[in-house]
Amino acid sequence: MSQSLQLQLRPQYSRLAAGREATCNVLLEISPLVTSAKRLPLNICVLLDASGTMRRFELTPEEVAHWEQVAESRGELVARRVDREEGVVFTGETLRELQASARKPLDLAVTAIKRVSGRLVEGDRLSLVAFATRAAVAYDGSDALDKGKLFEALNRLQADPAALRVGDGTRAAEAVRIALEMLTKQSAAAAIGRLVILTDGIVQDRPATLAGLETARRQQLSTTTVGIGSDFDEEFLARAADSSGGEYYFAAEPGAVAEHLSEEMAQIQSIVARGLQVSAAAANGARVLDLHQVRPRLRIFDEVDTTGGVTTVSVGDVLSGRKTALMLELALPACPAGDQELAEVSIRWLDPGATEPQVQAAQLALSFGDEAAPGDEEIADLAARLAVYKAEREAQWAQEDGDVTLATRKLRQATRILQDIGEAELAGEFEQQARDLESNQVVDSRRTKSLKQATRRLTRE
Repeated sequence: MSQSLQLQLRPQYSRLAAGREATCNVLLEISPLVTSAKRLPLNICVLLDASGTMRRFELTPEEVAHWEQVAESRGELVARRVDREEGVVFTGETLRELQASARKPLDLAVTAIKRVSGRLVEGDRLSLVAFATRAAVAYDGSDALDKGKLFEALNRLQADPAALRVGDGTRAAEAVRIALEMLTKQSAAAAIGRLVILTDGIVQDRPATLAGLETARRQQLSTTTVGIGSDFDEEFLARAADSSGGEYYFAAEPGAVAEHLSEEMAQIQSIVARGLQVSAAAANGARVLDLHQVRPRLRIFDEVDTTGGVTTVSVGDVLSGRKTALMLELALPACPAGDQELAEVSIRWLDPGATEPQVQAAQLALSFGDEAAPGDEEIADLAARLAVYKAEREAQWAQEDGDVTLATRKLRQATRILQDIGEAELAGEFEQQARDLESNQVVDSRRTKSLKQATRRLTRE
């Protein structure tokens, strides 16, 4: 059987200094050898946030101030408790004017789902689970997709979200459980399964939801997350996507929800290999220090298997026309002059529709001499971009722990690297984030979300 993927190892240095300990980055490039693959049926379950905040208008602070002033002057501003929070709602003429110029997150999500359903063909399936305090099946498409009934369900949900009796909170674990039941009705080889989470809020049962998504990952089901507006928990959504090899999107503008879902659909339909695993085993005194993904996006693996001294990570799907690459960092012993075999790298994957995996391996041999040769500039650039991503992650973790000093230091570390590699605009955003933290200013939540999305895509070609 001809292989559909090709593995190549590119060390950062063609020659290193003999007799000295060193570290060396190795780019593991995995290229599709086929331009397209058998188009498998899609089995998608959309988890749609139907909580109270999804029914509010998504407005900028300036827009809120404007409409509050207008409504107050007309006596059309009413206090109300929504989604366990105290807030205000607009009524009367103000509400009608606002409705003509603004959209609710739920409306944006419904429009996006309708649009992407047009890309589905016979044999594809799409189910819809609404979640808030509780979860309920809004449309069960596990047998066959009926777009007319799907649209009816979306219209009912849009007109009266309370009809499903899911409440006003934001709890997603039950929705994940229901989605898994639907998606596992078909075997992994018979269809490409996906969970897609659309939300504008902070999930209140984060540990339970992540546990459910981990179960999905073990069943080779990836999760794509789309955060709408400015108040969602971007860290949760990014982690949910990263842990399963899915994508995280920030829908900052009204049209972005449909745009991101369309991008996701195009990616799912271009899969040429599934369940990719990458393993690295060091030899002759070398040690594996790190193994991270750098293409088509940056990713730190939440789960790394080191059984038997072999480092293994699960990458997920490989797309047509898009190279997948990982960065392997090795600690090298003081080697004598000459060529030394220091690692073996192997990949394992399933072709679409296949049940037996394919395997490919390559040996890493490095040359040692009197002095080191200049390094590969592309690999150095990728390593720098990976360092930015890791610094952003570490800043986030430090901030969650209340360590503002460490968070600020990590943000400035990212700023310096970005300046060095010519990403001046993004460097400015990181610096502003550091200044806000340092001065105890309220951090711009939209900037935080934008930084997270931009950083993950720093290596996208």
